[in-house]
Amino acid sequence: MDFHLPIDQTSGKPIHRQITDGILQAIAEGRLLPSEKLPSTRDLAITLDCSRFTVMRSFEDLVSAGYITIATGSGAFVSAELPANVNDQSAPHLPLDESAKKVLGDAGLSRFGQRVIHAAEVEPATAELFAELNYGASAGDMVPTARWREMVYKASRSHDVASIGYENDPLGLFHLRQALAGYLTRSRAVRCGPDRIAIFSGSSGGLALILRLLVEPGDLCVVEEPGFPGARRSLLIHGARLFNAGVDQSGIIVDQIRAIEEPIKLVYVTPSYQDPTGAVMSLERRLELLKLAKERNFYILEDDFSNEYRYGDKPLQAMQGLDDDDRVIYICCFWKVLFPLVRAGYLILPERLVDVTYKCKSLIERDYPLIEQTALADFISEGHLERHIKRTRPICAKRRAALVQALTKHFRSRATFSSVAAGTQMLVRFNDSFNHHAIISAALRLDVSLVGTEAYYSNIHPENEFLMGFAHIPEEKINETIEALAQELHA
Repeated sequence: MDFHLPIDQTSGKPIHRQITDGILQAIAEGRLLPSEKLPSTRDLAITLDCSRFTVMRSFEDLVSAGYITIATGSGAFVSAELPANVNDQSAPHLPLDESAKKVLGDAGLSRFGQRVIHAAEVEPATAELFAELNYGASAGDMVPTARWREMVYKASRSHDVASIGYENDPLGLFHLRQALAGYLTRSRAVRCGPDRIAIFSGSSGGLALILRLLVEPGDLCVVEEPGFPGARRSLLIHGARLFNAGVDQSGIIVDQIRAIEEPIKLVYVTPSYQDPTGAVMSLERRLELLKLAKERNFYILEDDFSNEYRYGDKPLQAMQGLDDDDRVIYICCFWKVLFPLVRAGYLILPERLVDVTYKCKSLIERDYPLIEQTALADFISEGHLERHIKRTRPICAKRRAALVQALTKHFRSRATFSSVAAGTQMLVRFNDSFNHHAIISAALRLDVSLVGTEAYYSNIHPENEFLMGFAHIPEEKINETIEALAQELHA
């Protein structure tokens, strides 16, 4: 089903908002009638040359406002009974449109609240939620569902639910923190006991809490360029001023941080697998940054992104384990290895931040499901997590090798890619003979796991640079998928 919507790629207005407004206008003008079927999100994404996730977000906004309905298995339809204000195009009742921002602003929001409202104007809120990459998670065939079911069943049986007392440790179940401390000291050579670990429902919650505790509006914080857009957005929401430090094959360039003359509050780094380039910070750079943090009195926020999946080289020790001055805040989660079974994240805190984190967390997130924590603690302490990583690592390695072979075979010198054998996705650059939008359109049509890296850059970004996922694609399908992409682009 073809459907025309006016989309301006050069406009400062987010694409998902343009789609939403275009569908609203079509409904108001009678081009879309009540109960009429809408194009599928995939077809509309191909037609508009944008991400399917962008279209899905627009549909979600329209559903929440009552303009469309979703019928499972049938698709999306214009609502049979439309809201009374459907013809009032000046102020549609949709989340975060301009009129809503004005109303919310007049309602007495704090400066923090106002920054949250305007976050989409600063950084696209969905930039890192790349549906085409399966959000960076592993394939369904690698998820240890059966073993997890055993752990949950065991945790449920081991407690008499009627007699469970109210567990109130804001840092998380002690048994889980104890299991995590043992696992991390073995696998990442960190220095910690259970008393320095805080459990969250995800790593974003831990990041938000730490920034709330440390960052005042106007504080200078350093991020990687290119770097994870979610971290940059969180820092901006908390009022930080950002310095974008460059990245090379050895990780963040510490000399650029050293050249900063004003006080620094925090440096955010992904040393195990730089996001998105895949660069691994060298031991020399790690020690250099730790020394500078001590001299200049700032914290290092170490996001141990994708540390579980390295193929060949032995991983370097976590920066936290090299820290002699209690300055590294270590953050990680189970997304890469256990999604969708577990979404827990955790922090390893400097000793000086344990007490204040305990008090703050007791106010904003004091509870986490007891049975799920118990199941996760048993999953780790009984060795299932490490066996799962050991089993899936060679699978991911083979899938990465298949992607490298396919790109080399079908694109030759017209595509280059990261040489870092790690992670669950790969940075790929196509040469100028290809058109950026043509690559995206072809990938959408062929269901190729690919997305542009524009959101990782604060200013100018390289043309034709993409992340390609491989962990969730069966090895035997990778070659035929890349071959089909090459044939269409070469044609």
